Amino acid sequence: MPFDNESMELTFDYEADPALLDSYNQLYGTNYELLPECYTTPELKIKAGEVSGTAEMEVDPVQLAGETGYDLEGKSYMLPIRITGCDNPSVKIQAGAVTYVKVATKAKWTGTWTETILEGESGISTTAGSVLSVKLYTRHAVIANAVGDENCQNMMSGWILDDEAI
Repeated sequence: MPFDNESMELTFDYEADPALLDSYNQLYGTNYELLPECYTTPELKIKAGEVSGTAEMEVDPVQLAGETGYDLEGKSYMLPIRITGCDNPSVKIQAGAVTYVKVATKAKWTGTWTETILEGESGISTTAGSVLSVKLYTRHAVIANAVGDENCQNMMSGWILDDEAI
C-alpha cells in the first residue's frame, strides 16, 4: 500500500551507485560508460498530497568534454541512482530499487544542411532545381572518425583550427 502523503512534504536522500553499471551492461548487452562526476544532484522532494517527485539533474557539458574538447558525439553515459533515506522515518525505502539515468550526447553541430540549386548558380555540378543535402560534422569528428579521403583529412588538420561546422 502506498504511503499516505496528505499533509507533509517529504525530502529524500539519494546517491549514485556506480557498481551497478557493469551488471546492467551485462544483463542488457549494452556498453554505457559511467557518467563522470560533472553533474549536480538537487534535492528530491515530494509535495504534500502527491505520490511522486522530480529531481532535474544538470550535466556540465564543458566538464563532460574535458579540457581537450573531446568530441562526445554519439557517446552514451549512464548513472545508477538509488534512494537511501527520507526525512520521515516512517517512509519505507524499497530495497534494491534503482533508477538508471541515461545521458546521450550529440555534437555541437548536428543535422543536415539542405539547399536547392537555383538557375544560374555555378561551381556545383548539379542541375537547377536539384536539392543538395550535406551532413554537418565538427572538425574533431572528421579527424577522429577519418571521414573523407586523405585530402580532406589533411585540410582538416592543417587550416581549419576551430571546431566550426564543416
